[in-house]
Amino acid sequence: MIESGYPDYLLTFWTGILAPAGTPLDIVGKLNAAINEGLSSADMKRSLAKFNVEPNIASPQEFGTFLAAEARKWADIVKATGIKVE
Repeated sequence: MIESGYPDYLLTFWTGILAPAGTPLDIVGKLNAAINEGLSSADMKRSLAKFNVEPNIASPQEFGTFLAAEARKWADIVKATGIKVE
């Protein structure tokens, strides 16, 4: 990307787990705690490190904020580039 004129271009990939709308908050909290516990384990960190993946431990609210920001960012990019659905 640097050679194409975008020296500050940073490409990241992320994954996340979503629950259906209306899932009770206590269930979401339990799922989040279990997932974060797994991501925090030394074994999981070693496994992910083999693929240069760093887990991002977050609350459901933090992930929701991240998703909203991603939606805004990509909507702006789509609008600026004139991308059309085919």
